[in-house]
Amino acid sequence: MCIRDSSKDELDPRAARFRARVREANLDPVQTVELVMSYVQAIPYEIPKERPFGLLPPALVAAQKKGDCASKALLLLMLLDSLGIDGVMLTSDAHRHSMLGVAIPAQGQKITYDGRTYAFVETTAKNAPIGWISKQLLSPNDWVVVPVRIGSKGASKTNSVVTGKATEEVTGPKPRKMR
Repeated sequence: MCIRDSSKDELDPRAARFRARVREANLDPVQTVELVMSYVQAIPYEIPKERPFGLLPPALVAAQKKGDCASKALLLLMLLDSLGIDGVMLTSDAHRHSMLGVAIPAQGQKITYDGRTYAFVETTAKNAPIGWISKQLLSPNDWVVVPVRIGSKGASKTNSVVTGKATEEVTGPKPRKMR
């Protein structure tokens, strides 16, 4: 999946406010994810009607203050990407659910993709911490990483879909530096 510049541009003012808050409060990557995650978790869950693939564009999720799991996860991914936090979309066919994975040091459930470890982030449950996933969503454990490329048509990196298993780990990888 590739998100073009127009989607990103529509979120830039919101992303700029988060960047300013992160800078003012001198937040580390974990605190940054918690800040943006709490914003997205507060958006009410609603399944989009009459939308291609049932997915709302991230800017509409923010503007209309509603979205389903995949739409909210994509919004969170784009906002975190603008803050320099690496993430991947996660989906489960068996559970018909999507979440986000973030490459920050965190406790809880994780998945490995392309040599990096990503902690699960639930966007539909208010106050769910980084690394939390309902135990019911681990049986069957069919989570798949869906790489999303955010940027212009000229962006060159593409990845294939990879099936992984959620694992519980105590430590994680070093986060990318904030931009």
